[in-house]
Amino acid sequence: MRALIPAVAVLAAVLLSPAAAVAPEATEPPRVQHPLTPIICKFETRAERDPDDAVSRAHHPALGRCQVKPDTARAVGYRGTNALLMTDSTTNRRIADRIIWRCSKRYRAARVGPRWTAAYLTAYCYHAGFRGVLNAKRRSRDYARNIALRVALRVLAR
Repeated sequence: MRALIPAVAVLAAVLLSPAAAVAPEATEPPRVQHPLTPIICKFETRAERDPDDAVSRAHHPALGRCQVKPDTARAVGYRGTNALLMTDSTTNRRIADRIIWRCSKRYRAARVGPRWTAAYLTAYCYHAGFRGVLNAKRRSRDYARNIALRVALRVLAR
C-alpha cells in the first residue's frame, strides 16, 4: 500500500500538468505554427487589458488569448480544464493553431487563389466553427474580411 501512494502522486502530477491537457495527437504535427495564428490571436483580444484572461460575453464563451471555445478545443483533442485553457497562453495558442490548421485543410482548394482568399476562408471557419456554412453568418463574414485585410496589408508591407 505504501508503494502505491508515491506512484499515485506521480501519476496525478503528470495528469495535472499543462502538457497532459492536450492529447498526444494535438501536440505532434503540425509542428510549424500556421501563419494566421498570430494574426487571429492578436485580433481576437485586441481591446483586452490582459488578453490571457479574456472571456467572451457570447452565449457560448470563448476563453483566453485566442478566444477558443471549450467545445471546439475538445474537438481537436484538448482534454484539460476550461481554467487551464483560459490561463495558460501556450496551451491556448497551441489549441488555436490546431483549429486553424484544420480549417485551412478544409479549404485547401482555396490555396490556388490569392493568399487573402485562403486567409478569408480559414478565418471564417475559425469564427463560425467547423460546421459553419459559408456566407451564412454575417458576423463571421465581417470577421473573416478583417483577418484577410490584415493578411493583405502584411503582404503589401513586405
